[in-house]
Amino acid sequence: MKTLIAYYSKAGDNWFDSKRTFLEIGNTQIVAEYLKEITSGDIFKLEMKHPYSDDYDECCEQARNDLLSNFIPELKENIDIKDYDIIYLCYPIYWDSFPNVIHAFLKSHDFKNKFICPISTHEGSGLGISVSQIKKDCPEAIVINPLPLVGTLAKKAKNRLKVLVEENKKTIKNS
Repeated sequence: MKTLIAYYSKAGDNWFDSKRTFLEIGNTQIVAEYLKEITSGDIFKLEMKHPYSDDYDECCEQARNDLLSNFIPELKENIDIKDYDIIYLCYPIYWDSFPNVIHAFLKSHDFKNKFICPISTHEGSGLGISVSQIKKDCPEAIVINPLPLVGTLAKKAKNRLKVLVEENKKTIKNS
């Protein structure tokens, strides 16, 4: 099965381990890169044409306003997903949800009969309402084995991700 790891991640000024911290690489990107290594899949970074501020507080406010207004940002670029069978969709949780750039990606493709494995990085929000949002945006997709990961522990998640990939192989084989 052909695998795509699509992710949105924020480096720079961030909330990490109960305080603001500067991250060279965002937690979600760390997870996505582990998945690429484990699956040998293709990786695609989701970026907005007009990205959020590097300032953590401003970024949070922008993300909150986007969620409240249902604003769907324009993607900087996109990828053709027709040849992929499983998509690992990786994102941080903002305001109990994923950033609206994920909506932009989901709404720009036909996910009929594709497996989507949601993986969120968070600092206490778990998956939030993201799985129900994916099912709403992609009603014909098959959502499997959602995984919340505490962002602070992203660098220690490789073994958990290996287990997830094996679980997904079994789930797909049995579906």
